[in-house]
Amino acid sequence: MAPQSAGRSGSLPELRSFAGEEAELAYVVERARALHAAGTAWKDMAILFRYTRQGERFAQAIGRAGIPYDLLQGNRFLPGNDSVKILSMHSSKGLEFPVVFLPCLDAMPAPSQEVAAEAKLLYVAMTRAMERLLITHHASSVFVDRLRAALGAGTAAPSGRAPA
Repeated sequence: MAPQSAGRSGSLPELRSFAGEEAELAYVVERARALHAAGTAWKDMAILFRYTRQGERFAQAIGRAGIPYDLLQGNRFLPGNDSVKILSMHSSKGLEFPVVFLPCLDAMPAPSQEVAAEAKLLYVAMTRAMERLLITHHASSVFVDRLRAALGAGTAAPSGRAPA
């Protein structure tokens, strides 16, 4: 079944491929800076992660770049802070952001999880984006392959390079 809009506005989701996780980190930092420079508030951006380690790494990278962030853990959510929100896919349920980054898609589906359950979690994460969804990966997985096919080959940047 082809993807359909659920009343959202904005561009099609973007799927970007990189040579490694460090390149993904750099891309998210630079893209967040560019979006902020173009008028998007920090608080309108979220980075959703599957594993705690990923969230911590993205928080460190964003912090080193001097970008304000809140790494949300537990039930604590600070929507008023003008900061990029970094939270787990599970914690994102019920929330919406104009811009959502979904890095490290290749980590899904988790080997210990059912593909159907992981697909539902990915759906929750993807539908948090109201205007722009930016998905990255540095390896292949069932979900990367399916998403690439659904979006078409034209959305992926060459491996290891972010688009201009």
